[in-house]
Amino acid sequence: MTPKGFGHKKHPVSIKIFDDSVLVDAEPVEAIYYEITNIKDGCKYIGSHKLIEFGNWLDDYYHSSQNDEFYNMFWGQKKDLFIYKIVAGGTHADMQNLENKIGTENQVHTNPMYYNKAIPKSGYKAPARIEFCKNTAEKIMQGFFDIKDNFSDRYINLVSFETNIDLASVPRGVKIGLSYSGEQNLPVKDITYSANVY
Repeated sequence: MTPKGFGHKKHPVSIKIFDDSVLVDAEPVEAIYYEITNIKDGCKYIGSHKLIEFGNWLDDYYHSSQNDEFYNMFWGQKKDLFIYKIVAGGTHADMQNLENKIGTENQVHTNPMYYNKAIPKSGYKAPARIEFCKNTAEKIMQGFFDIKDNFSDRYINLVSFETNIDLASVPRGVKIGLSYSGEQNLPVKDITYSANVY
C-alpha cells in the first residue's frame, strides 16, 4: 500500500490512500470488491467491478456511483478526501455476492453513512458444485470411467455432469470443467488426463 497506489499508477487527487495490498502477490482475479471511505466523516461507497483485463485491477475504473455529491467530490480537485481500499478479489459473481451481502446488511440505499443509492444486485444464487467437480476429476485421473471398445483396441473415457457454472460469466481464455485426452489408440495405462476446476 502506498499513498497513491501500487506501482506507478496515478489515481485521482481525491484519493489519499489507495490500498490494493490484498491483491499484490496474489493469484490473478476476474473482479474486485472495493470500499471508498470519506476520511472526514467515514461515509462510504461500496462496489464491485469486473476487470477489463483478467488480473489487472489498475484499469482506470474507480466507481459507478450516481450520487452527485460523492461523484463531484471524488472527481473534483480537492486533494486527499478518500481512502480507496480493494477489500477482496475473485470471480465476478463472488464479488457481486459480497457487495450485495454488505449492501443488504448495511441497508446502504437508506443509510446516511453510505453514498450508494441502491442495494447492489447479487451474482449467482447457487454456487458451483466445486467438491463434485474435484471428486469427478479425481475419479477420471484414477481411471474410474475408462471403458474398452470391444470392436477395436481403443479406450474411451466417458463422463458427464453439471457444474451450475454460468458460462456467460467465465472470462475469455479461462476453461471451466474437466479436460481429458479423449479417444486414444493406446493402452489404458498410457492415457493421461488433466482436470482443471476453477
